[in-house]
Amino acid sequence: MNALAPLRRARRRAPSFGAAAGLALILASVPAGSAALDVRVQSRHPHTDLHVGAVGDTLRSEFVVVVEDGGTGVAGVEVRLEPAERTAAKAIQVLEPSAVTNPLGHVTFDVVLTGPPGRYTMRTWLPSRPTESEQVPMRVLRDDWFLFLLMGVGGGLALFLYGMRLVGRGLEKAAGGKLRDYLTSMTSNRALSFLFGMVSTLLVQSSSASTVLLVSFAAAGLVTVGQCLGALLGAAVGSTITVQLIAFRLSDYALLLLAIGFFLTMARRRVRRVGGVVFGFGLLFFGLQIMTDSLEPLHGFPAVIEFLVSSAERPIPALLIATLLTGIAQASAATIGIVLGLSFQGILTLPAALPFILGANVGTSMTAIIASFTTNVAGKRVAWAHLGFRLGGVLLVLPFLGPFAELVQRMGGDVARQVANAHTLVNLGTALVFLPFIPLALHVLRRLIPERPESDVYGPKSLDPRFHEQPSIAIASAVREILRMGELVTSMLDDVRRSLTEGDEDLASSIRDRDDKVDILDDAITRYLADLSTEVLSASQSERVLDLLFVSKDLELIADIVSKGLAPGLLERTHEHSLRFSDEGYRQILEFHDGVREAVELAVAAVATWDRDLAGQVLQKKRALSLLERRFQLDHLRRLREKNTDTRATSEIHRDAINDLKQIVTHTARIAYAVLGKIHEFPKDDEIGRNDTTAAEVGSSDAYVR
Repeated sequence: MNALAPLRRARRRAPSFGAAAGLALILASVPAGSAALDVRVQSRHPHTDLHVGAVGDTLRSEFVVVVEDGGTGVAGVEVRLEPAERTAAKAIQVLEPSAVTNPLGHVTFDVVLTGPPGRYTMRTWLPSRPTESEQVPMRVLRDDWFLFLLMGVGGGLALFLYGMRLVGRGLEKAAGGKLRDYLTSMTSNRALSFLFGMVSTLLVQSSSASTVLLVSFAAAGLVTVGQCLGALLGAAVGSTITVQLIAFRLSDYALLLLAIGFFLTMARRRVRRVGGVVFGFGLLFFGLQIMTDSLEPLHGFPAVIEFLVSSAERPIPALLIATLLTGIAQASAATIGIVLGLSFQGILTLPAALPFILGANVGTSMTAIIASFTTNVAGKRVAWAHLGFRLGGVLLVLPFLGPFAELVQRMGGDVARQVANAHTLVNLGTALVFLPFIPLALHVLRRLIPERPESDVYGPKSLDPRFHEQPSIAIASAVREILRMGELVTSMLDDVRRSLTEGDEDLASSIRDRDDKVDILDDAITRYLADLSTEVLSASQSERVLDLLFVSKDLELIADIVSKGLAPGLLERTHEHSLRFSDEGYRQILEFHDGVREAVELAVAAVATWDRDLAGQVLQKKRALSLLERRFQLDHLRRLREKNTDTRATSEIHRDAINDLKQIVTHTARIAYAVLGKIHEFPKDDEIGRNDTTAAEVGSSDAYVR
């Protein structure tokens, strides 16, 4: 062993094989007359014996002549390098085909790669021992190979990610907008929220996208932070299912999937959605194949090989690079796809791939962190919890990379399958470890990210443009803001009554302030739904968007009637002139007001649940109020004929108030027609009274079902 030490030191000091590639090969042989010595052949580079360069490069290829007996280099041995095939003679020129080993047993040859690009074989042999020769594989690359590598990886990655996006959209449409139903089923039950995270990630085909949605959900108040924590862990596990599918190496059938998916998209609606999913998978595998083929030139480059091999022993640099790459691409699938491409090429082993997998897990949380910059405290808590879970999983695995790699390798499969299995085990193990400690994590988040006072600037809370990727969620968010409008409108009506009964003159100003807030919400909802309508929506989703636009506008008009009609006309005039209604007139105004307020509340409830039965009840309520309004008008005329002093003094105010309240009832009926899906069939204002009976009778019947 001591005799080999000088050679080993010399080999460590020896230059690389090629100036461009740095590859090497050892040819072991002995000088003439030493037949008793055994010939040993080993690669100069521990991980590759391929010489690689581009057209026009000059490679300095170094060989070492070593004998097995004694283990020392042999000096003074003539070695020749020549093409082993006719094609190699045209593509590779050896400047000095013969050389003599130096005192350390080293010999070098300079070769010029003239092209054309391709794989070639050279031969080294000893004139003193013509039978002793060794094949030397060489590869000539085109001079712009690196540019084509970047274009191939970039383009393939773009197709890969876009294919995943198509699969996600197709699955979400095939699910019939069930994501909102899954969302509403999330409770404090950790198992259900975990399941929701898995399902949502499968539907959108991106853990980054699903976690950004969760951040937005929490910020909008659609779910609690505690519910999101379980879903974050589920999203991580859901993302591994796609990687498992990719590891089946279906790239050979990518074009077939594209063809099948394309023709299915021209079929009926349900089949069309399946076709979109199949086409997305075809695009995904086609992009992966392009990436894999583009990475092939890296096979044999010592700098690349050394880095990938060293990542198993020094994982931190590889982990940081994978984190950065994932953060830039905003998708862990980008990093995992490149890792799978390298594994398909045989460049990457599982121990070297593990740091990249861990880095991808950490990097995918960067998207949620960036998304949380513009959210409230709840959104920030979800984003940082996601980062905490991913870092926790890395810290659990990082000290045991060696044993973990051995465990995964025992499960069998090629390297790509091992990468997929490792990705699954890391995320599943992280979920199982942290799922029981969600309450503790929530407590820590509350301490680290405390509540902040709300901003004085009024505006929508739930209208996040990121929800446009999931139209069902975007529609639910718009409904949530419409319900806020409904709360403001009903509170305005409540204060109209309070002002009448308690004589509070300041309430009129408060009513106008809330009307301004309703206007803000209506403007935001209108713009949000208008932008959403430009997305690819199903027929039912497009109808719902149109219905909600009408509902929002009718609520805004009700608020205008209250603030610009009832507040100045009924409240301010009676308070300013100290007017007093007749006892009967006062009672009838309050009774009619209460009926109108109940109709508004019923209409808002119908929108909240999109319940056709409640919408039918609104129409029935409108019919009853229409009859009541006619009776009250006749009673008012009777009091005028009886020369009631109070009635005469307040006659104009009384009639205007009843008419304003009647207009509000008309708008509640319009809201009911929107819920029933019949906005185009709403009767004209002058026909509403005559057709009330018919509308009420059919309001809850099948005639008003979509």
